[in-house]
Amino acid sequence: MVNIFCTKKLEPFVKIDNIIQETLNQWNAHLVYFDGKKCLYFIDKKTLYSIFIANIVKKDLENIENLFFNSLIQQLKNDKIYKPEMNNYLIENFQTIKFYKTYNDQKTLGTLRDNLNHLKSHCKYKDNKLLAALEFAKFSMNEIPIGIRNFYNAKNLMEEELKKHT
Repeated sequence: MVNIFCTKKLEPFVKIDNIIQETLNQWNAHLVYFDGKKCLYFIDKKTLYSIFIANIVKKDLENIENLFFNSLIQQLKNDKIYKPEMNNYLIENFQTIKFYKTYNDQKTLGTLRDNLNHLKSHCKYKDNKLLAALEFAKFSMNEIPIGIRNFYNAKNLMEEELKKHT
């Protein structure tokens, strides 16, 4: 199971649980707009691995568990981390999610803000900002060195984390 702590912008759009269940998988989620389109940004607390989902409409949020899980698998494939032998572990640990109010983890939220600034600066002068954001998130976001993680990148940290469990 995954605990996802929402920023205030996202809280009105998801069902918030009040009782936090213990899990090793803790993520933060944020609602951000690109070219006037709603997008979701998820970041893992431990590895700071990111998932960006663009062009969200309200009905997508009805099936957000599948949206999150499928986007995670796709991002792992984009980053060339995914291996078929991980599938059982991923299904058991990432297919069920619960949303909670933010718990103000400033280290994770700081990286979230930094990554969104990288994303916005990459898209600033592009004609199609949404497409540029998707491409950057898909191929570059998890490659950015992270100072609070000894300048490892999120891709390498997530790969190491998954190797421990598969």
